[in-house]
Amino acid sequence: MQAEKLLNSQIQEKYFLDTFPLIHHLASRKLSAHCHGTVEDIAQKVMLKLWSWKTLRSERELSEDEWRRIANTTTQNEIKRFYGDKSQREVSLSATKENGDFARLIEKLLQSEIEGNTDLELRSLLLQIWKSILNQSLREKYALLLKSRELLNRLFAHGCCKIKEATDVLDLTKEEFIEIYRSLPLSDADIAVLVERKLNQPTTSENVLKARQRARAKIRNDLACENINGKSFVAGKT
Repeated sequence: MQAEKLLNSQIQEKYFLDTFPLIHHLASRKLSAHCHGTVEDIAQKVMLKLWSWKTLRSERELSEDEWRRIANTTTQNEIKRFYGDKSQREVSLSATKENGDFARLIEKLLQSEIEGNTDLELRSLLLQIWKSILNQSLREKYALLLKSRELLNRLFAHGCCKIKEATDVLDLTKEEFIEIYRSLPLSDADIAVLVERKLNQPTTSENVLKARQRARAKIRNDLACENINGKSFVAGKT
């Protein structure tokens, strides 16, 4: 019985994660081309709403088609809400240089700008990034993952990790993770509070910034040692 419940839970989580391409496609199609950041915001909001909704109905099992219908409706409603709120249109897509450099590296990789990149190779690349993250300290994981919704979303969407794996990596409960995920991206000051509470060590915004810089450097170094499509990829300086 317990094994059956576990299997059903895994199936439901798979159906949930499988809705991400549909959500992203709908948001991309309905929003103008220059709203890339907004597309990611809406996709994240929809995913969070779907998961929160299902968490409150843990015993309810949905078919794959039912998940897709709910995802479709929720995405359409979120897009309508966006266009109905003028303030949302003014959300800034700018980023600081410290955040922008790494974001451009990741974005270049995720937009398949590496010649000959395929979906399979893209997933392989994301798996390399996830593997690199697993080998980092808890402080570095917090500093990196809680500063970037895009990276977490992509890792989920391409099946590189599941929600439970993300919660385990961050040493959080599923409820804690969902609550934090709702607020992403966090400021360095907010991340410092979480790290200090988790490690019981004094932590400042500067400590978080340095930890994120180390984490990003480790990822760049790890990627530089991997082969993509039979060619060695060396991440450029960022």
